[in-house]
Amino acid sequence: MPITTDRTAARILDAVRLSGRASRAEISQRCQLSRSTVTNLVDRLLADGLLREAPPKPGAATLARRGRPAQLLALTPRLGTVIGVAFGHTDLRAAMADQSGAVLHEEHVRLAVEHSAPSALDAAAEIIADLTASAPAPTIDADIIVGLPCPIDSRSGRVLSNSILPGWIGVRPADELGARLGRSIRVENDANLAALGEHSYGAGQGHSSLIFVKVSTGIGAGLILDNRLFRGSRGASGEIGHTQVASDGAVCRCGNRGCLETVASARSVLNALAKERGREIGLAELTALLDDGDVGARRVMSEAGHWIGGTVAALCDALDPQLIIVGGALAETGGELADGIAQFVNSHGRAMAGRPAIRSSRLGPRAEVLGAIAAGIAGLTYAGAG
Repeated sequence: MPITTDRTAARILDAVRLSGRASRAEISQRCQLSRSTVTNLVDRLLADGLLREAPPKPGAATLARRGRPAQLLALTPRLGTVIGVAFGHTDLRAAMADQSGAVLHEEHVRLAVEHSAPSALDAAAEIIADLTASAPAPTIDADIIVGLPCPIDSRSGRVLSNSILPGWIGVRPADELGARLGRSIRVENDANLAALGEHSYGAGQGHSSLIFVKVSTGIGAGLILDNRLFRGSRGASGEIGHTQVASDGAVCRCGNRGCLETVASARSVLNALAKERGREIGLAELTALLDDGDVGARRVMSEAGHWIGGTVAALCDALDPQLIIVGGALAETGGELADGIAQFVNSHGRAMAGRPAIRSSRLGPRAEVLGAIAAGIAGLTYAGAG
């Protein structure tokens, strides 16, 4: 069954996917395309079996000229499948979805990811094989996208030397996993995938430009600009965790001093609390303390938010996004982190006609794997596009 390779046609498919059902007129408006272009490409997509005619929405207004509802279009269900995989530091999430974005199967396992790339890749290969075996028919070969919480050189495919995953430095994850499965794999930074996930399924729906700030063991940002993921020239955009915020601060794992990660990552926040209380504090206890209104816990979270807010405010001045979404393990402890970031951005950002909204992640720990699904769907519809 032919798959379109035209980028404009892929934009139409993506617009239909995000809306569920759309008329030709709605597609024309959303994609900013002429009616004739939409008509020609929709006819082709219908012939290729990528789109189907759908029943009108309940209560749909009639067309004044013809006196009947506009014909709606929807993606053909289960035409193709996509598998998304997201490695964390201590777990692995995987999901399979059809081309409409509906999740068919999902897995979540605890796994010691950061210290042993071979073991983690073996586990991922086994889960992917299980998901592939359960794919519905009719189908085409699933596209597979994998997210890793580290910067990856887009030219060589290697995990960079300053990676927060010590057991992965120098590894080519796409090649290694592809060899295990005998097929092509795409690997993406986790913050980029989280941004795509929120843009397609979560708090970022309906926004053309947003920044997803992930605060976990490290700190990174995924950038959606004009409805497209921005990766930078070598795939290293959004590495805000290594922005210097304190010239006389602690030495960072990257070798520089006073990076944002040294004062505002999950690890630094927990270390600050542990120092104050004379014992180790974990994320679960931090969540409980925040729920109980603990003054010390709220203080360290507010300070972390202010540190991050300084870097985010500079990004807002440069990029003028509509929305900031705050996610990651530290953000999942409660709303204090997003509140702290918002306070700083709103009080220190450049005066603008409208400041960006700042929200907590809607998808939580599923943002990356759902972003991988979104990236896979885009890859499916863009297959072969130059």
